[in-house]
Amino acid sequence: METDVLIVGGGPAGLTAACRLAEGGAKVVLVDEGFELGGHMHHQSAVVRSLPDSYETMTGTEFIEQLIGRVNALEIRQLLSHSVVGVYQNGDLGVTDGNRTFPISAGQVILATGAAEDAALFPGWTFPGVMTLGAAQLLINRERVRPGNTALIVGLNQFTLEVADLFSKENVSIAGIIEERDRSAVPEEWIARIHEERIPVYFSSRIQAVLGNGEVEKAIIQTSGGEKVMEADMICISNGMSPITDLAELLTCELTYNESLGGQVPIYNEGFETTVPSVFVIGNAAGVTCAGGLLLTAEIAANQVLKNLSLRTREEYLTRNQSLWEELRKTENQHSGIVHEERAGIINESVQENAYG
Repeated sequence: METDVLIVGGGPAGLTAACRLAEGGAKVVLVDEGFELGGHMHHQSAVVRSLPDSYETMTGTEFIEQLIGRVNALEIRQLLSHSVVGVYQNGDLGVTDGNRTFPISAGQVILATGAAEDAALFPGWTFPGVMTLGAAQLLINRERVRPGNTALIVGLNQFTLEVADLFSKENVSIAGIIEERDRSAVPEEWIARIHEERIPVYFSSRIQAVLGNGEVEKAIIQTSGGEKVMEADMICISNGMSPITDLAELLTCELTYNESLGGQVPIYNEGFETTVPSVFVIGNAAGVTCAGGLLLTAEIAANQVLKNLSLRTREEYLTRNQSLWEELRKTENQHSGIVHEERAGIINESVQENAYG
């Protein structure tokens, strides 16, 4: 199978890139290991507050259904329940559905492989009722199961705010949010939103242990003022996300460590092109966490790919790239607390010519 662009990952970033590329005249193949497109945003019934200004206000479910509708209306080859498992000697990617493996030859590759939630270890972390915040969201939205009545959330970030809205709708009370960082390190917008919901936040604090008779009943919290015992029947860990880099490593993309972007992340230029020419990384896999940022990285990479395929002029590329980066900086500063300057360390000058040459 041959294509102009192979996109790995059918979440919001991968779908956005697929739409832009197909609309721009590129032949696109989209591979996703799931049986449906959309990723975890399928299960976000709360309003997505971090969408770029150009988007209407809507829930995650509404947004992803709208995006899937766009994909289905375009000539995009979809390979669901498929995974990329290797690279042939000639550079083709090996794709499998579990029964057969076949090569795909692509001039450009976009990795939208997402990120994995980070766990936290403490005494009692294996008790029933201790879970990641994403797992709690999935239980409510997909399985229609309320995982508990009173939650204690460990970690304050953009995802915490989104799931806190969901808990409110489902009548799950939040006993408090435990945050290791000092208050000064947390965006004021996040603090204001939490205060609106009257949820107590314990800064400079961490969870010491979970107690209970075979299940979560209470937790011991080490706060700046000493130990505190809090009652809850579920502990939700929102400890950040780490980019999934397996495929990037398989393709020999160079990685670097950036704590603000989730840990190990591929080095990329201002077109989100990695150190391997014509291989791009976008969305959570590029260390982006807010929904608006996911979409904008996809737009930026698609802009670069269209130029690489001679479907966009250099002037069109430069103008579009500048406006998209301005919007990305604005979106991230407003919604995720990550500023553009923190990306400077991973925008490698040795590959920057690929974005402008």
